[in-house]
Order: sequence, then C-alpha cells, then structure tokens
Amino acid sequence: MMIGRAARAAGTTPRAIRHYHRLGLLPEPARRANGYRDYSLADLARLLRIRWLADNGVPLGSISAMLSGRHAPDDPDPAVPAGTRDHDATDVRADLTALVANSEREIVIWTRRRDRLRSMLAAAETGRALSALPESLVDAFARVDAEATDPAERAVLARERELLEVLALCGEAPTELLDWFTAMLALPGHRSDYLAVIRSWAALEGLPLDRAEPLIDDLVTDIVRRVGPEFGRSRDCPEIPESPGALEPPDIPHTFDDFPGIGVGLDEIVPDLAQRTAITRIAEALAGHGGAASGARS
Repeated sequence: MMIGRAARAAGTTPRAIRHYHRLGLLPEPARRANGYRDYSLADLARLLRIRWLADNGVPLGSISAMLSGRHAPDDPDPAVPAGTRDHDATDVRADLTALVANSEREIVIWTRRRDRLRSMLAAAETGRALSALPESLVDAFARVDAEATDPAERAVLARERELLEVLALCGEAPTELLDWFTAMLALPGHRSDYLAVIRSWAALEGLPLDRAEPLIDDLVTDIVRRVGPEFGRSRDCPEIPESPGALEPPDIPHTFDDFPGIGVGLDEIVPDLAQRTAITRIAEALAGHGGAASGARS
C-alpha cells in the first residue's frame, strides 16, 4: 500500500511516518518499480504498534526497545547478547514504571481539577460568586457581612476574606484554619465577638502609632481574653465551644514568614503601620500565652 493509505489506516500522517523512518522506529519498506514505498501488512502492524505506544504516553526514544522484544525473557532474541537484553529489559521496565507513576499523579491532578470545576459550575448555576474558599466559609463571611453596620467593618471583612483566599490559592491555607473560621463564624455569639474585634481593628487604620498605642494594647488584651488559655491546643478538632469567651484557634503559623507560598511580606499585606504593629503584638502575645498554658498543663 502507498504511504497515504498506510497513514490513514494507522490514524496518522505521511509526515509522521517519514519521521518514524528517520528515527529508525519503522524500517524503510520495499519500493515499487516506480520508486514509491510499498507498505506491507507487517509494516502497517509495526506502525500501529508505534502509534499505540505513543498514544499511551511512551516517549519515541523508548519505543524501539519496547518493540524489539528484548525485554521479554521468555522469548529472547538469540542475535542479541544476554547483557544487552538484560540492560534493555531494565530500561523498558523503568520507563513503564515511571509512566505508570506519572499517570497516577495526573489522575490525582485531573480528579481534583474535575471536582473543583464541578464546584465552580454548581456555584455559577446558583448565581454564587466563584471562590477558592469552601462554600460553607463563603456563606459564613456573607452572614457576618450582613450583620456588619459600618463600611469600615465591611472593608476589613473583605480584606480578611481576600487574605484567606490568597492563602487558599497559594496552597498555604491549612484545612484546620478554614474549618475553624467556618465553625467560629457559624455561631451568632462568636460572630458578634468577631465583629467587635474587626471594629477595633478598623479603628486603628490611619492613626499615628503614638496615638494608636492604647488601642493596640486594648485590642491585644481583648483578643487574648477571647481566645482563652487553650490557644493552639488542637490541630485536629476545629469545633468551637458554645461559650463566646473560649474560642480555640487551631495550631497554625502566626506570621506571614511561615507561609512561603505567598511570596509577600506583612508590610505588603497590611500597609498600615498601626494595624501591622497590632498583628505583630497579637502574634507575640498569643504565642507566649499558648506556651505558658502548655507549660502549665505539662
């Protein structure tokens, strides 16, 4: 058969067949009297095997060894030295093992992608905004936003949600952090506590540091009082106790330096000096508070 017919039968192109000839994967067939290649059934079978391997992800550079049969110990080629057969068999097994592992990784990636796309589609069908955050957390923030009474509070809430979404998109949002936020915001008492903290935080913006100092001290004291002595105790349980005075945040990093995937500093996340100072002091106070509580328990 002519090269065009062989290409159609194999689902490829004459150009690809000539490429296989150049690589030595497909021997040149006999030629007719007019000089045209004449592909036999054996040539077509080999061409189809090449396509089969390539379609399954086998690199062209590995196909020759796989087609040679040297990797089959039950039917070795007597013309090939034993050492060469063993080497080729090892290479073929290594190539196939690597391809299987890569396929398994891709299955995980594509499965996650499919699940995320399904979530996006479900959100779009119900008129919801697309977000990398869990649906339950998006709903929780919406409830808090509806309860906020001041534009400054809503601006801080929007920034808080954006920060969590940045962490999620960068792969730096621990599941326990998102679960804790969701559980905490689900309870009306805790939502009111959270809004009180947000209100104090918003009041710091734009203040000179000397004027903000008393407010920062009050905010630090208030947060430490609200989270209670069990700060950082549990990684595994995001449950929020019913008492509004005993919030239990998960054991997560307290500084942005601990989130390398973000690639930005605290001064870029929180440009206001007074608010940035408050964050630093809150983190230090909670870290010391948690350490003291841990020492007391031990």
